[in-house]
Parts: sequence; C-alpha cells; structure tokens
Amino acid sequence: MRYIVCTALGVAMHATALAQPDNPGPAVIEAALAFLDSLEPAQREEAVLPFNSEARLDWHYVPRDRPGISLKRLTSDQKEKALELMRAALGAKGFAKTE
Repeated sequence: MRYIVCTALGVAMHATALAQPDNPGPAVIEAALAFLDSLEPAQREEAVLPFNSEARLDWHYVPRDRPGISLKRLTSDQKEKALELMRAALGAKGFAKTE
C-alpha cells in the first residue's frame, strides 16, 4: 500500500470492528493519533482528508497519483507509525496481505 488516506483507514477501522471478535477501535484510535502526531504540519495537511471527500470512494488499483501521502516520503519513524496504524485497523491477517 503506497498511500495513506486517513479517511480510508477510518472506513477500514469501522469494517474491521464489525468483523473482529474483539474491539480494535481503541488501538486504531491510538495508532492513528500517534501517526498524525509524528507528521510535520504540511505532511499532516496532505495526509488528512475530510470524510466527505470524493477520494474515499476512489478504491481502484490503477497506478496513478492520488490524494494522501506516500510511504516513500515518510521518515522511518513516521513510516513505522503508519504501518502500526494499518496493523491495528486491518488485524494480523489483513496486514499480512498488504506485505
């Protein structure tokens, strides 16, 4: 996964909470806040989109520019926090499929 779009992860968090027997919500919120806190102001502005953004409905995999911030543009600490957010939102099985 090359781009982090926080609104998409919010949708994934909701779907995951319904699908998993335990409640991942608090861990996802904690990971999301840690990721956002690690970003510089300009990066945060790029990474966070309004929930009603049309980008949240754009789920195809055609390679192209898209909203969000590329993992390639993050520091190693920021990237680790982004991956922790993905792990929390997707669960172990879901995250393994992204690697």
